[in-house]
Amino acid sequence: MPVAPTPAKVFHALGDETRLRILEFLARPDQGCCSTAHGVCACDLQRLVGLSQPTVSYHLKLLTEAGLITDSKRGRWVYYTLSSSGSAVAMHSLERLFAAPAAPVLTASAAPLHPAPRAPTPEA
Repeated sequence: MPVAPTPAKVFHALGDETRLRILEFLARPDQGCCSTAHGVCACDLQRLVGLSQPTVSYHLKLLTEAGLITDSKRGRWVYYTLSSSGSAVAMHSLERLFAAPAAPVLTASAAPLHPAPRAPTPEA
């Protein structure tokens, strides 16, 4: 049973250039090359990013766990498509973050964070 994506998993998955390239390609696959009604084959993604099969599989695993893509096995091939669950988590998290009240801004008249040191007092 799949686990619901968390904001941490989604943002971790989005924080890598290779994974972003994979997502961009899945959003706009090359129709003449590797797109089918089932999605894009993992072997085509390997050629796209120019990395080894185990490395690409690792990136695809993280994207799948984050809910950003889905996979479907067709015979001996695995096809990937975009999924909306991870992107919904990311958008909801960002909306909550930026909707939060802003922290108060200190002005020049506000007390400093660290008071100035006191002058030494003469010992009697």
